[in-house]
Amino acid sequence: MILDKQVSLSYHKNFLYLLIRNELSINYIKNIKINENHSSMIPSKDLDNNLLFNLIKLNKLIPFFSNNSLIKYKFPVLYKNIKQEAKNELLKSLRLSYLTSDISLFLRQNKIKHLILKGIPLSKKIYNDSSKRGGGDLDILIDKNQISSTIELLKKKEFYCIDNKFPLNYSSVWFKYSRWVYYEITLVRIRDGSSEYIDLHWRINNNSCGLPSFEEMYSFKENMILNDINISVPNLKYNIILVAVNAAKDKWLYHRNLIDLELLIHINRVNFGTSLSQKRFFIMSLYKSSQIIGINSYKFKKRDKINLKIANFISKHNYELENIKYLKKNKLKFRIILFMYKIYLCENLNDLLSNICINLITPKSIVDSKSGEIKKFYNILLSRVSSILNLIKY
Repeated sequence: MILDKQVSLSYHKNFLYLLIRNELSINYIKNIKINENHSSMIPSKDLDNNLLFNLIKLNKLIPFFSNNSLIKYKFPVLYKNIKQEAKNELLKSLRLSYLTSDISLFLRQNKIKHLILKGIPLSKKIYNDSSKRGGGDLDILIDKNQISSTIELLKKKEFYCIDNKFPLNYSSVWFKYSRWVYYEITLVRIRDGSSEYIDLHWRINNNSCGLPSFEEMYSFKENMILNDINISVPNLKYNIILVAVNAAKDKWLYHRNLIDLELLIHINRVNFGTSLSQKRFFIMSLYKSSQIIGINSYKFKKRDKINLKIANFISKHNYELENIKYLKKNKLKFRIILFMYKIYLCENLNDLLSNICINLITPKSIVDSKSGEIKKFYNILLSRVSSILNLIKY
């Protein structure tokens, strides 16, 4: 029975790849080779519409497939479900669009230098459609020295730190420590029963090697108009880096990120510089995107062999790494796998030390979840020891 489920899941995943290539070949990349006869031969009775729909939704591809002709004519039930869910994603996109322009204008008026990451601007850049990537959180990159002033400003917009997961005593050693080991603070605003989220970044992710600083990205920023508001976004080069590192951070779980990466590269006919093609996160994300798309935008070298094997291993175990029930039974094993993967992505001493430290003391373990106050060191240490002991129980 378990084997049957695995075979069925693999079958549906492969068919999803075929659908992705079909959509890309029609609307975006003309040189993708797909077997059209193969796609027309697959009988609809062999497909579980619910399973395929859930895979599409999991990979954040509902808007991407919202007008796919193959699905429309061959799988009408699936198409109906996608169209219905696409309406919800469109509403989320509209809300995110207005949140993006409103917050960007507000920060600029208050002299906060910032860049809008991913989201609506990236959707417009890649697909010429602000709703094609769906809704989500608003990601903003700022100077690390303006974290406190930005948070205080956003409080005026009714945003607050979600679940007190970050120490906000700006003069404390723990705030400086958390800023070093981590890269974002999530803020939330609840209005009319719905939640709006802002991920406030001072780095793109935990690591720094191969990634541009805020100052570098801001000095080469591009501007675009959104809802009649001028907003600042990363240029093409930094968008490619941003999408690649984000895909690696998420362990290539979402196909949308990999499609974004391929389209940014192909539409703009990008040639890779030596420094970028040597970074582990970039090579691994490029490899995973080429597997889904079916074409290679980069000729992988012998030195890339270890990176490709690790990418395949992590992808193979993504189900276990993301499945909470599975993690409860094997949490020590898969925590070690995740830890080793994060350590492998480190390419300088600073990144190595910060990634080790965050596994010893996390920002959220420093703060009392109810009061938001910083715990005493003894209580921080006690909670971390308790967490480690709980990890090795099984």
